[in-house]
Amino acid sequence: MTAPVSPHAGGRGCGSWLFVLVPAVVVGLIVAVAAITVRDNQADDGPGTRIEGPAAELPAVAEALTSLTGAVPASPERAAELGRAVAELGAGLVAVDDELEFAESFDVLPEDGAERLGEALGAVQRELSPGELGGPRRDGDRRDDMAFALALVVSAAPVLDPGADPQEQALNVLPAAVPLADRGDEIVDATVGGDLEVAAELLDEVLSEAGAAEIISGLAGDLSDRIGPRGDERLGAFQDAYNLELP
Repeated sequence: MTAPVSPHAGGRGCGSWLFVLVPAVVVGLIVAVAAITVRDNQADDGPGTRIEGPAAELPAVAEALTSLTGAVPASPERAAELGRAVAELGAGLVAVDDELEFAESFDVLPEDGAERLGEALGAVQRELSPGELGGPRRDGDRRDDMAFALALVVSAAPVLDPGADPQEQALNVLPAAVPLADRGDEIVDATVGGDLEVAAELLDEVLSEAGAAEIISGLAGDLSDRIGPRGDERLGAFQDAYNLELP
């Protein structure tokens, strides 16, 4: 935004003009600087409301853990615990046909469990989304958020595919762009090896602006593929709840 320019008197005359023009110029500069600052902040931050702090301490993470496990562990353990809980419920929705048997194992009926799972993943994805996509995160959060999301999906992988080798487990839950990437093998190896900061650095060049949210979305897509053959009710409950939570 360009500040309005005050009319300027020619020549070197001062008189009363000095007391009119100087405040006007100062006010104009203040308005211009404020407008530029607001515009730059909006460009950097996007439309979402900022949520400060590490990904493990996002409200949606604590709420998802409470919903799926009934407890919120210490911050460093949250990604792994949430990943396991998501995978256990997802695997149950795939493997257990009988509603009563499912309820005995998970204390919830299958459709309600699918809805709970969709809400948890969708809410976490929403709060890991960048401002450009309507989420609360900013550029400075991207790399650490991606490492958190990787820790979550890596913990889910062996529960979902216990008979597969670690590389296959990782590929099943990582975004579809990974196997197509020039350094896709390096990303998988770093992920499997637990070098999640290295994996996040490599993924930074592969993923879209969604970043960590794209990683969570990949896990949600994998769960949809697994749940789908078990019936429209479970899949519909999962997908509807998941989509409602997205930004």
